[in-house]
Amino acid sequence: MLVFTAAGKGGAGQTVTGCNMAYQLALKGEDVAYLDFDFGRPSAGATFDIDAAARGVTRDGVRSFLLGGGPRPVVLDVATRTAGAALRNRPPGAGRLVLLPGDRGARWFGRTAEIVQRCSELFLRTESEYSVTVVDLGSGRTVAVDLVLEVMARPEMRNIVARWLVVHQWTRLHVDAAGDFVHGPSGLLDTARHTGLDPAAVERALRFVRCIVADKASLGRFGQVAQQAWQAEMDAELRNFAAEQQLGIGAVLGTVPFDPVLKLREQIITGFDVASVQIARQDTVEAYASLARRLSDHQAWETL
Repeated sequence: MLVFTAAGKGGAGQTVTGCNMAYQLALKGEDVAYLDFDFGRPSAGATFDIDAAARGVTRDGVRSFLLGGGPRPVVLDVATRTAGAALRNRPPGAGRLVLLPGDRGARWFGRTAEIVQRCSELFLRTESEYSVTVVDLGSGRTVAVDLVLEVMARPEMRNIVARWLVVHQWTRLHVDAAGDFVHGPSGLLDTARHTGLDPAAVERALRFVRCIVADKASLGRFGQVAQQAWQAEMDAELRNFAAEQQLGIGAVLGTVPFDPVLKLREQIITGFDVASVQIARQDTVEAYASLARRLSDHQAWETL
């Protein structure tokens, strides 16, 4: 399975969501490859706490491979390369989790037939070696989005199961940006049509993920009664606005609650963070685990 993660606006929490989902997939026994296709500022290495790839790598990154730099990009095993003690502890039955990092100081580039071919080869290779390939496309309408859409329209990709996750913060600006990114002019579905893909099929394979959602537990920690009532009212208005932008609950794969840890430091949330040092919420871990499960839950992908 190929899982593409994207965002309509920077700061949506897309990379930290994708990395945590990949970690949960590995915990349940899947072999997972995480490909950093954020060609502007790759950050998956920092999220996995891999110092050598915190801002991308200096050679053999994904971008270098696509531009013809080598036979394959570097593959970093998260459990052996991370500085995080909890991530180094791979429990029995867990699958392998690897990062194919981006390039440090990378710049945008145009698409050529050779780049499209090499990208197709990369996807087919990771598909054959791993159960799930997560492709981090960064935020906004970028060359990465255009590239993977063109690749997915190729004949050799027709039998590949693909999912599209568009991540956004639970705010009006982020909801609006996510809706425009998917449904707007020159958006994801419009671009899919121009590359030869069926936009209706892409939309059926697409869901939204709401991040930093203030639930009852977090609302109760902030302010006076009047402030809590106002926040609840704004949440209701936001739900209506999301439905108007075609981001209603039927198009949502899951929600990630507000968690101070993720607000202050983009990282993988582990059981150690919840049970031992008690800095993170159990609800956050469960949210990411739910996303991982629902990727292969056919009911979650039925068209309403």
